[in-house]
This record gives sequence, structure tokens and C-alpha cells, in this order.
Amino acid sequence: MIADKVKIYIDAGHGIHTAGKRSPDGLLREGVWNRKAARLLVARLEDSAIPVTWINDYDTDDPLWYRCRKINELASEWPYGYQNCLALSVHCNAHLDNRWTDAHGWEVFTYTYASPLSTEAAVLMSSEALSAGLTVRRTYPDRYYKTANYAMVRDTICPAILVENAFMTNRADCEMLLSDEGTEKLVDVMYRGLKDYCQLYGR
Repeated sequence: MIADKVKIYIDAGHGIHTAGKRSPDGLLREGVWNRKAARLLVARLEDSAIPVTWINDYDTDDPLWYRCRKINELASEWPYGYQNCLALSVHCNAHLDNRWTDAHGWEVFTYTYASPLSTEAAVLMSSEALSAGLTVRRTYPDRYYKTANYAMVRDTICPAILVENAFMTNRADCEMLLSDEGTEKLVDVMYRGLKDYCQLYGR
């Protein structure tokens, strides 16, 4: 067993039919990929005996406030307290929707005024991305994570991070997202980042 103190909550961003959330050629839908990745990630966490709940294991796109409230309600019920939970929102990136662009790479976000534990989770996740050879996008040369006012990292009571796994508007990134090998690589980064966090803050 890796951890019985930290509880992970997985949020798969967007629904499978959410307008605009797809590659320029229509071959990749973000909501579909996010759910595929979440399914693989949850299975790996369960195999490692890491407590995990996938909050939106269905195809519809619930409002952000609803998903945040769901995490908050579940985290409030966790016997060890919400501070011993971690929320991860799974996404694909895009730049100039409906056009192929040169923007590419992997990103992890915390809230602009993130808690120390949220920041630690982002640092651990970005370290695994770097180890996997991914291009980690960043705002500052010495900081491999970004901050933003995103609802999923702002309105959750527990530590939270949001991962943009690659750009569906970049041909090479999109090819990686569409391949089983590429998906497994990105899922492995998320799994290892969460595992690292649990090993540090679990029992």
C-alpha cells in the first residue's frame, strides 16, 4: 500500500460533445480523451491502493461550480480531513481553436494564490513530466508550473492542480494524444506525480 491518508479526486474536463473542444481536423475530442486518460489513471491508482474517486465518470459536461461543489462535499467527508485530499483536473490544451499552430507542450496549473500543498503537487507533477522528456511550458525559467484563476483550482477546498497534457491544435501533440503509446505516457506522468505526492504526505 502506498497511502491510506491522501485521497485523490479526478475531474475529466469538458463533456464528449462540448462545442469547440476538439482538434482542427475533428479526429480528437478533448472530452473523449480526458475520459480515456482518467479511466486509465484511476485504474492505476486503484491498483496501487491509492484512494481515488472519479467525480464525473459520464459523458455530460457539468458546470464548473457543480464539479467543485462535488469535490468539496466529498473532501469534507474524508476522515483525515480535506487537507489530506488532492484534486486533479485532466485536460488537453488548445491555441487559436480550429487552426493548427506551433504552440505545443505540457503544463500544470495551480491557483494564483495556491496553498503550499497545491504548489508541492504541481512541482512533483512537473518533475515527472520533465523526467518523461516532455516539453514543460512555464512562465518563469526556474519554475516549472503555472498559476491561473481557473475554477477547478480556485474553488476547491482541498489542494488542487490542473494538467494540460498537450495541444490538440498542434499536429505532433495531437498525434501523440491520438496514439495509445502517447496516451499511456501522459497518464504515466500523472500517475507518478500523484504517487509521489501520496508517498510524501500519506501514512
